[in-house]
Amino acid sequence: MAVSDWEIKDRNGNTEVAELQTDYVFEGKHSVRFLIGDGDEATAIHKQTITDAPISGALKTAVLHENAEGYFFGAVFKYQDYRNYLRVMLTNKGDCSIHKVVNGSASEIAFEDLGVTMDSGKWYIFETICDDENNTITVRLKDADENTLVEVAFSNVIPSEFKGKGGGIGLFEEADRYWFDLTKIYY
Repeated sequence: MAVSDWEIKDRNGNTEVAELQTDYVFEGKHSVRFLIGDGDEATAIHKQTITDAPISGALKTAVLHENAEGYFFGAVFKYQDYRNYLRVMLTNKGDCSIHKVVNGSASEIAFEDLGVTMDSGKWYIFETICDDENNTITVRLKDADENTLVEVAFSNVIPSEFKGKGGGIGLFEEADRYWFDLTKIYY
């Protein structure tokens, strides 16, 4: 995951920074951490997906948190700019929600308590699929050995303003309490 392959923006459109770190490593030599403040949020969109603008896609990443009580991480789909996109958010307590962000204003369109808790300092695998044709978003959380802990499919969830539209795919984080490794995007 080369940091230069990603466009990282805060909620106001300011460019943010991510860095390779060795504090926590899932596989290899480094993991990535966004350098943003508590209570702030950022999107990290893979630059090639901005160019290609896929209508559907999937994201898979290893994720670890350190004392992220109440903070979210997740995936971004159909990214037009920092003010318009869909995001799938998950807390360490297993709260999963989908928001549409339109003109910078976020509104929740789906919620599910996944009934699983992510332990601090432990790696997990987060997968999410945005299937525009079937109007579903699927979320999977696995342990580090790829055993599925929970899977939920949200049906009829893609809002009309995003249906059939392509856009960037990437990560979302609130605060700087998550590390990401081996992030893969499929479309």
